[in-house]
Amino acid sequence: MSPSEPKSSAAADAAASLRGWSCRDGEGGAAFTVKVQPRAARAALGQVQNGALTLRLTAAPVEGEANAACCKFLAKVLGVAAGRVHIRRGAGSRTKVIQVEGIEAAAVRARVAALLDRQSSARR
Repeated sequence: MSPSEPKSSAAADAAASLRGWSCRDGEGGAAFTVKVQPRAARAALGQVQNGALTLRLTAAPVEGEANAACCKFLAKVLGVAAGRVHIRRGAGSRTKVIQVEGIEAAAVRARVAALLDRQSSARR
């Protein structure tokens, strides 16, 4: 697809679903907010609600299981080592501020949009 061609409707839908989500560059990497929904049937990204990207995880919210699953899932989505994904705020809450070392906010948004696009294509 050339740069002048319009995005596919699925890609446009994925980009539109990220409206209202703040992913910003900070010291050491990108930072953004997620809202974790533990004990889901499968791990997946959801819609943006109240400025936070919804993250469905299969892990239970006990003894740090959901926090570890959150970091591991985001590392896989973003293509970085799990040790580069940190919970900066909200370790005891469903709403968390995540920091990813060594990646820019634009790359995070692009990779998240790509996964949302794949998820929506798989549902069709």
